[in-house]
Amino acid sequence: MQTILFYRFPPLDHLQPRFVAFSDDFPAVSPEELKMVLKDISPNKAPGIDGLTHGVVGEMILTDLVRFTNIFNTCFEEKRDLSNVGKCQVVLYPKRAKNLGNSASWNQLFLLPL
Repeated sequence: MQTILFYRFPPLDHLQPRFVAFSDDFPAVSPEELKMVLKDISPNKAPGIDGLTHGVVGEMILTDLVRFTNIFNTCFEEKRDLSNVGKCQVVLYPKRAKNLGNSASWNQLFLLPL
């Protein structure tokens, strides 16, 4: 069994991590470049955590390509962290004079990160 594991999953001791340094003068992306990238990705790609396929996201971007490109470039210029996009914290608070055992008796407040 050990021989099979060693053959299928060899040790990775010889691999060295490769670090890529990004400079601060990242060139702005043009709408044409963004359109080219969107064409290269399959529209049937599996949906992400939001449940949207690439085809749907691509159509949304192409609806206003210039505005989306400006948002994309602004995020790079201001060094915005986009890892929290689409994440929020949900806070439940009860409605007045309702049975709290019923899920319809609660309001939801969605707190978005800034």
